[in-house]
Amino acid sequence: MKHFRQKWENKTFEQIYITHTSIYDKIREFHDPDPKKTRYIKIWGNHDIQWKDNANILRDIFPGIRIYESVLLSPPTSTGGGRVKSSSGTATRQTQNAAAAG
Repeated sequence: MKHFRQKWENKTFEQIYITHTSIYDKIREFHDPDPKKTRYIKIWGNHDIQWKDNANILRDIFPGIRIYESVLLSPPTSTGGGRVKSSSGTATRQTQNAAAAG
């Protein structure tokens, strides 16, 4: 997400949020405060490293959000969903197999 990167152009995150409200509304459709149910995984990188230490801004918008340095995604198998695991090992969860769910 380039929005935090734009902070140098804007004095506050509030200005970024107001400008890009539709994007945050769309993300909200995928986020769930329960990490086992959420479909939104936030990863910080070199362009938005500020999220590593300033996650409270996003937590105000998305309660319960976890922000990772990296994740490992495993594809679904014939017997179940895939797996999502953070590189630090702090979060592992089984995803639902779309074929089985539906």
